Amino acid sequence: MAEKIGKYLIALLPDDKTTGMVEDLRSEYLNIIEIPKTPIHLTLKESFWTSGIKGLIAELESAYQNTSSLDVVIEGYDIFSGNTIVLKARKTPELQSMHNTAINISKRFDERRETYSPKESLTRQQEAFLKEYNNPYVLKCYNPHITVGRILDSVRIGDI
Repeated sequence: MAEKIGKYLIALLPDDKTTGMVEDLRSEYLNIIEIPKTPIHLTLKESFWTSGIKGLIAELESAYQNTSSLDVVIEGYDIFSGNTIVLKARKTPELQSMHNTAINISKRFDERRETYSPKESLTRQQEAFLKEYNNPYVLKCYNPHITVGRILDSVRIGDI
């Protein structure tokens, strides 16, 4: 029997200290941000649709089997797409390698159901990535981060 199609992402779960820090920030800004429904994570590959989750997991496990834990260093914050507060993680060669692996493996399983529509202007390289991967922020343009929350429409960014 074929697997049912579902929406997935590939992510790393941070250590307890980082998780606690994000939870504290979310609590502090609860009245001005919408909290994501997903557990606190650092995205390696944004959401995509597939009916081949068992095969995807098997390939990821094989690819990452010799990967040790990595230290993720938070280097401040940023606002993505004009309304999403994120904690920026240091872009290390190890983290970049894990991201590249996730992108290349997931591409074979991706059954696109949504088209990414950027709100900002893109470079030529980002436009090429958007065409090939349905996301302009991959490979060299990858921005490792942990999402704190989306700023509510009723809040002005300057008030944060």
